[in-house]
Amino acid sequence: METLETRLSECTQKTALLEQSHWHQENEIRLQASKLHQLESRANMMDENESKMKKLENRLREALKIIDKLANEVEMSKLERKFDNTSSDKLQACEKCEQDSQSQSLGHSSVVTNRDPISGNREMNGSTWTFPRNKRTSGLGKPSVAFDVTMYGFFETALAVHEILPFNVVNLNAGNGFDSSLKSFICPVTGIYFFTATFTSSNHKFEGSIVMDGVEKVIITTGNSPSTFEQSSSSVVTHCSKGQRVYVFAHIGAIIQISGTFSAFSGFLITDLESMSS
Repeated sequence: METLETRLSECTQKTALLEQSHWHQENEIRLQASKLHQLESRANMMDENESKMKKLENRLREALKIIDKLANEVEMSKLERKFDNTSSDKLQACEKCEQDSQSQSLGHSSVVTNRDPISGNREMNGSTWTFPRNKRTSGLGKPSVAFDVTMYGFFETALAVHEILPFNVVNLNAGNGFDSSLKSFICPVTGIYFFTATFTSSNHKFEGSIVMDGVEKVIITTGNSPSTFEQSSSSVVTHCSKGQRVYVFAHIGAIIQISGTFSAFSGFLITDLESMSS
């Protein structure tokens, strides 16, 4: 009987120990579950933070694009003002030439004894050189010869060597000297002419020339600074015979023009030699 009671007591103690061990295991499981839940919460927070970072990065990229666009617009605005100022100076020069021509024609004698063999547009009256009446010294008189052409649209493309630049907008063509199909000026009157070309490039070096019947008269070149627009102009005063062809071709590089105002080719008659010789 005592043996049974002893065994029952031992079983009771073991059961208590097992229950206590089970209780500790349950607590450990609860603790591990709590830690796992905390880790999951942290992982979710990290995912949310990563998503927020990506959104911020996208917004930053958009802001940088807007800043670059505004910077380009400011640069283009500066170039447009520069081009407009250049065009205004050319127009003032043309008006001055016309005024000088009219004042010379009205203010000098028509009595002629000798002709200047060098200039051909002044004559000797006694000991004084005079400009004769009815002798045109400027192409702005009748018949006038002047042209101004630009390129429409926006493109940036590699140009082949000696490729004629595609000026496709004729702003002025007094005397019908500019041929749109040939992209060239065909001289209608023998005389002394002024020609000028202006080009704007971006991220590329550009080099070209004003050419008369295959002979280069003046070179135009721009640099290749990154993320900026560069503009360059060159001009030439030259004799041009009737029928000669004047155009602009590329040596190397690319050309860019915006709204038809940043790249242009123009010229006008200074002295009509045909009229003077008649």
